[in-house]
Formats: sequence, C-alpha cells, structure tokens
Amino acid sequence: MGIVVVIAAVGLTMVAMYVVAEIGDEPRSPALNPGARVEEVEGGGEYGIPDVPGITLPASIGRNVTAYGVTVKPLEVTDDSRCPAGVTCAWAGTVRLRAQVTSSLGTYEQVMTLGEAVTTGSERITLTGVEPSPVEGDAIEQSEYRFAIRIERR
Repeated sequence: MGIVVVIAAVGLTMVAMYVVAEIGDEPRSPALNPGARVEEVEGGGEYGIPDVPGITLPASIGRNVTAYGVTVKPLEVTDDSRCPAGVTCAWAGTVRLRAQVTSSLGTYEQVMTLGEAVTTGSERITLTGVEPSPVEGDAIEQSEYRFAIRIERR
C-alpha cells in the first residue's frame, strides 16, 4: 500500500485526492475514467507525495482536509448570496464559510469568502468552489454543500 495522488476535474476545478492503493489497482473514485489505473509518480516530497506549489481538496461540512501541515474543517455556511440560475441579479453574490483552521499558528476559527485567500504562517488558503448552485425558491441544507479548498505554500 502507498499514497497516490489522483488529479481529477470537478466542475471547473482541478482536485487532488490522496488515495491509499496498490500500484496497478483500479481506482474506486467515480471522478476517474473507467479503466484508469493507479500509477507510480516519479519524484516526491514528504511521504512520497509529489511536491506541488498548491493543492485543491474536496471538503464538506464537518470533514477535515489537510495539506502542508494545515487542516481546514468547514463548520457552516454563514452567507450564500449567489445569484440563482435563471434569475437576473445586480451582482453575482458570494459565499462565506466559517471554518476551523489548524496550522503552525494554532487552532482558530476563520471566515472564508469565495475566491479570497486567507493566510497562515506559511500557507495561503482559498475557498475556490462551492456546490450546489442555488436554485430560486430552494434552500440549500448545510449537509448538501460541497467545497473546493486550495492550500498553497507562500
């Protein structure tokens, strides 16, 4: 068993997931093409994970994501003012996510705004995507939200 980095497209966002698998295994992720195989990656940083300047991870309410020694745990969407599909709005709106962040600075709560970076001691964290898209007249439950969170070294 080893750690494998899987890169997949989720909407317009590239997402990297760490998967524990044997080389040659068939991936068990629906995000990957059928028939794909897990392959060994040349090089690698800590724990054999390739060094990349940043990584975008899938997240949901209550689920930790960790990269570069930073853990982000989404707690709740405090504001979702995005314009619903099929509605004419004066502005596109945004999403604000309250999250618990653990880094070299300690553990604290941070409000993240879609598309705006926040910084820790040596990393930058950005909420880069939020799903589902709003639909007029339908409220989105906290448990339905899915996020793309990018963690980069500064």
